[in-house]
Amino acid sequence: MSRVVALLLGSLGLTWAIEWHAYDAKRLASMAPHQLMLIKVERDGCRYCDYMDAEVLTYAPIEALIKHNFVPVVVNLSHEKLPLGLQARVTPTFYFIERDGSVIEELKGAWTREDFEAILIQYTKERK
Repeated sequence: MSRVVALLLGSLGLTWAIEWHAYDAKRLASMAPHQLMLIKVERDGCRYCDYMDAEVLTYAPIEALIKHNFVPVVVNLSHEKLPLGLQARVTPTFYFIERDGSVIEELKGAWTREDFEAILIQYTKERK
């Protein structure tokens, strides 16, 4: 149902824009039990990061999934270091993080809307 609503709102130009946050250990500890932290790792001038931002992460169903099921965090390696001892060699990289700071998954590179949505749905279903 939420996918249908997201598609309808997206077709009307109305979206749930993702509010990406800086990493904060307090934010990790305060996550709801069903949530994972989604850390997006990027660099200045990364064309694949720009693609994900413009074509994938602005897709209404993906915006809705992230907003309602994840704590979205962005780390720009051109300006800051990764938290939790993480080490990304390529950008973009996406980390799915548990409340205790453990890494569930590391996704490297750019993805299509369909593939990235399927990945988010997988983790959403596993958490409920």
